[in-house]
Amino acid sequence: MPGPDRSPVHYAWRGAFTDPELSSLHAEGFGHQVEETGWNHQLGSHSLGWVTARDDRGLVGFVAIAWDGRAHAFVEDTLVAVRSRRQGVGVHLIEVAREQAARAGCEWLHVDFEEHLKTFYLDACGFVPTAAGLMRLSGGAAQVGSTSSTPLSPSGPGPRTGHPSPGHDRPWDEPTGQDGQMEQLRSLIARRTVRSYLDEDVPVSVVTQLVDQARWTGSARNRQPWRFVAVYDQATRAGLAGLGAYAAHLATAPVVVVLLSPRERHLDTEFDAGRIAQSLTLAAASAGLGSCITSLYPEENADTAATVVGAEPGWSARHAVALGRPDPSSPVGRLAIPTGRRSTDELLSIR
Repeated sequence: MPGPDRSPVHYAWRGAFTDPELSSLHAEGFGHQVEETGWNHQLGSHSLGWVTARDDRGLVGFVAIAWDGRAHAFVEDTLVAVRSRRQGVGVHLIEVAREQAARAGCEWLHVDFEEHLKTFYLDACGFVPTAAGLMRLSGGAAQVGSTSSTPLSPSGPGPRTGHPSPGHDRPWDEPTGQDGQMEQLRSLIARRTVRSYLDEDVPVSVVTQLVDQARWTGSARNRQPWRFVAVYDQATRAGLAGLGAYAAHLATAPVVVVLLSPRERHLDTEFDAGRIAQSLTLAAASAGLGSCITSLYPEENADTAATVVGAEPGWSARHAVALGRPDPSSPVGRLAIPTGRRSTDELLSIR
């Protein structure tokens, strides 16, 4: 429990973060000058995921998880800000990482560490000791020997180590165990629509990453009938909120991604718009963000929305996606629509 002068810490798997704030935390953990590093691109392309820890002042903890694409995951870059040490943050980071690695189908979670971190990893986190080896590949002559290396220390700086994992153009190209893959897919598809958000910014770098992932969605004849406008301006978001019967939440979302499609559309354009909107919300869920797809109608409202966001002539804004970190304290009222899903037997016929 947080003390009287400590704010609560919130943890998120693949939580949003900016490159500068992680660079600052990295520099604090290693005791070096802040360096400019493209963390979002690096981790998004070459890791299973990561865990963020935040209090009301910002990012206070971080751990990255590499993997071999199958059964083995590796703890990398465990960091806790000085002001948040000895409060259980490091242990909780590892707990979340362990749970998510297991859900992805991994069977083993590995970590290398120096002697002074033995109590933390073995006693506090529950790792068991094993023999390990380390070979130096750069910065000097290759050295081979049985040793223990250290990810970024949760309690102090240490040498940097790394466990390589396969790189892919798209994160979902990486294979996982079948059971873990299906569970992960179900959890994403069954995500809850979120209309209440914490008052936390969603960095432009994160929105850029989400669109970069979603743009791989297929479309009829590969027309790619979509463009995106990320709206951060509060007045513009408030204006969009008045252009749909169920769009009020756009005014309070940290960012709204307006989905543009051609005004003169093919019969399959709306279907393709739905596909790209779903891809965007799945990418958001994997990054720890909540989302809500919103329709802007009638057609006059869609045209007005396109004008409001500065779309080029010929484009209409029939849909928007609100994005933000879900507010866990938001009350859940009684739903006016049915919940749950129809059974597979009810939906599927075999001929």
